[in-house]
Amino acid sequence: MARRFSSQLKASTAFTKRLPFTFLIHALFIVLIATALHWMRRTFRKLAEEKPDLSRALPILDVPVSTAFALSILIVPLIYAQAPRLIIAIMGTVTLIPTVVLLRRLLERNWYPILNAILIMYFLAQIRVLAASLPVLARFIFLGQMLGFAVFLVWVLRSWRLPTGTAETQGRGWRIIRAIAKIGLIFLPAAFLANIFGYVNLGDFLGVFFLRS
Repeated sequence: MARRFSSQLKASTAFTKRLPFTFLIHALFIVLIATALHWMRRTFRKLAEEKPDLSRALPILDVPVSTAFALSILIVPLIYAQAPRLIIAIMGTVTLIPTVVLLRRLLERNWYPILNAILIMYFLAQIRVLAASLPVLARFIFLGQMLGFAVFLVWVLRSWRLPTGTAETQGRGWRIIRAIAKIGLIFLPAAFLANIFGYVNLGDFLGVFFLRS
């Protein structure tokens, strides 16, 4: 693991020296978007007084920097196309954390466990990618992902409920989440068992396909 990290660190250093403007472009994009959102916030506040429906956008505009970081994930695959895995993992984390901050402002508290579970799955996936040179360790991490998320989906189906009084407005989201959980309880145990019995590629395909979807 130490050798793998060392090689990734060297590759990341080489990438930084070879394409230093990549990070500058990323930072410039965030600054421009955050500035635009800050300017839009004043305009939307005035419009929201006349049109209450526009008030739904205010939580996004109240955190312009976090929103700008979240939107920057759209350009990460483009500007970091040649970057090593370590930099991709770091950039993904840098954009994901502000995205979680933003979503917590938009979602009811009952949705937080689902959001936290997705965040944990993402970090485990990044660790597994960095541990790719150690097949046994990567395999155990994958099995832990599949088992842990399957248990979480069982909890979603048995115990997770919508906030009181929101069944009418969020009923469709509740049905979608339950449908995804049921599909996951087919894919994830299948991926777990396929990996256990030596069908590693099949297990990886099933598990990664569901998580990315």
